[in-house]
Amino acid sequence: MVDGKQDTSKPSNNQGRSGRRRRRGRGGNKSGADRQADAANGSTAGNTVGGGNRNRPPEGQSQRPQNRGQKPQGAKNNKGNQQQKAQRPPEAQRKGERKQELEKPEPPFVHVEKRYGVVIYDTIQAARADIPTLTEKINDVDQLNVVIRAEGHMDDPELTTIPKVKVFAGTAWTLIHERRLHDGWYDSPR
Repeated sequence: MVDGKQDTSKPSNNQGRSGRRRRRGRGGNKSGADRQADAANGSTAGNTVGGGNRNRPPEGQSQRPQNRGQKPQGAKNNKGNQQQKAQRPPEAQRKGERKQELEKPEPPFVHVEKRYGVVIYDTIQAARADIPTLTEKINDVDQLNVVIRAEGHMDDPELTTIPKVKVFAGTAWTLIHERRLHDGWYDSPR
């Protein structure tokens, strides 16, 4: 410091690159012991740079304005907000509508029984060769499951274009449908 002014030609340890003085701790130039002694005496002078807590209003004044919730005199009406609020229904009304919507009875679930049939082939070529037989069996059932023991493509275009036909290929599907046959799953409508 020169004549009460800070020398900015060379930054000191307390200064950053910008040349501004960094504040350390709580500010001020008193030690912790001096601050404790002042606090015991009730003095607050010198504790902070600027002479006090800047966020606290002077004694006798409150931080809250007296006319809370009221518009200050001369304030403009915000017509855009009023129009926006007028377009939306009140929150209570929206909640009531939502509650009514949730409490509406759902139509009962009606299960329509289907008749299933199954035909098991060793290869996809054998199933393709037997398409005339498959088209005849479709008339007796609502869904015909064509099961192929060999691993293969279940979206075969020749078989899937036949209405009411579902293709299942592979050993796992074969096992499932053979168990269904054994258990009588295909005997009655489901």
